[in-house]
Amino acid sequence: SYTNVTTLSCLSSCKSLKTLVLRECSDLTDEGILGLERIRTLEELNFYLTNVTNVTHLSSCESLRILSLRWCYNVR
Repeated sequence: SYTNVTTLSCLSSCKSLKTLVLRECSDLTDEGILGLERIRTLEELNFYLTNVTNVTHLSSCESLRILSLRWCYNVR
């Protein structure tokens, strides 16, 4: 939490990632999460207290079961 993480593009090639918790990564934005939709095994994403506002591209994640956007403002 409270890290300087701004991009997750390096994770897009992960073949077995199921859970990703990005709680309180306040520097993380919409551009930083591009590529996550390519992780076919992803079941849970937690964006609690990040600056993510657009998650529409994640609709292609067929395995995604839990998407937490708590305290994310202006999500569309």
